Amino acid sequence: MEVDLKSRMLKLLREDEEFRYAVAGLIGLEDLHRGQADLKSAK
Repeated sequence: MEVDLKSRMLKLLREDEEFRYAVAGLIGLEDLHRGQADLKSAK
């Protein structure tokens, strides 16, 4: 990945909450979080 693009994306992830949540959604972090919650409630 181009160094400048990588730097810009990392800066956005640190500083832009909306962008951070959009990226998290695209990579499925919400699904992982939901799965963990389901596991905890099954105990």
